[in-house]
Amino acid sequence: MSPIDVALVRALRERATREATGLYVVEGARFAVAAVDARAEVVATVIAPSALRTPMAQMMTRRLRQRGVPELRVSEEELAELACAREPQGVLLVLRQRRVAIDAIRPPSRALWLVIDGVRSPGNLGTALRTAHATGVDGVVMVRGGREGAADPFDPACARASMGAIVSTNVIDADVDSLRAFASRTGTRLVAAVPRARHDYRAVSYRGATALVLGSERQGASDAVIDACDLAVRIPMATAMDSLNAAVASAVLLYEAYGQRRRA
Repeated sequence: MSPIDVALVRALRERATREATGLYVVEGARFAVAAVDARAEVVATVIAPSALRTPMAQMMTRRLRQRGVPELRVSEEELAELACAREPQGVLLVLRQRRVAIDAIRPPSRALWLVIDGVRSPGNLGTALRTAHATGVDGVVMVRGGREGAADPFDPACARASMGAIVSTNVIDADVDSLRAFASRTGTRLVAAVPRARHDYRAVSYRGATALVLGSERQGASDAVIDACDLAVRIPMATAMDSLNAAVASAVLLYEAYGQRRRA
């Protein structure tokens, strides 16, 4: 791989470059702390020394330097041009994506997964990742070959919305066939959120190995993914809305599963 330089950091805004290199960028001292705590693979630190104004940002860049992480120094103006955030706090990190094929997963018993099939908004996806992290999800499965235009979990906007959760999230790649095979191999029940499903989500047990399936904002999960599921559940609504926001729906389902597991 080429050395980390300004051109590569800028190119990592593009999905094609992120997929080709397996790298992505997070911005700010808070994300640096999360990355170090999660033992994420930090490929390079990009800093503007004159913009390292907070003690946290100064401490984190010093710690990464002591660990031997390569450091790319740029001007404050260059950093602002590279960053998506208004206040990158003088530091960006280039990280290796924590990504694995579903065939390689050997899960613990009673694992809980979030399956994403076609969520298009990076903000919604990032918020769902943040909630998944908060509720102890073992990994997030991204279904490939389903809905067109699905968001990339390593998009800068998604990473920002995750509030650091992306650096410790196991992102798992699957298609419908490998998802179905994984569920069969591990005894995992696939439960899809479907607006007009017969079962209320609160009437279902999530105490065993479970994968909660969340579809795209407008169309929901694809027919192929729903067909692979063992059960469909709905979130009741008092008015004739078509559906909830995808991030909100993920939070409702994940916290129900989390609560049941804590009470078990």
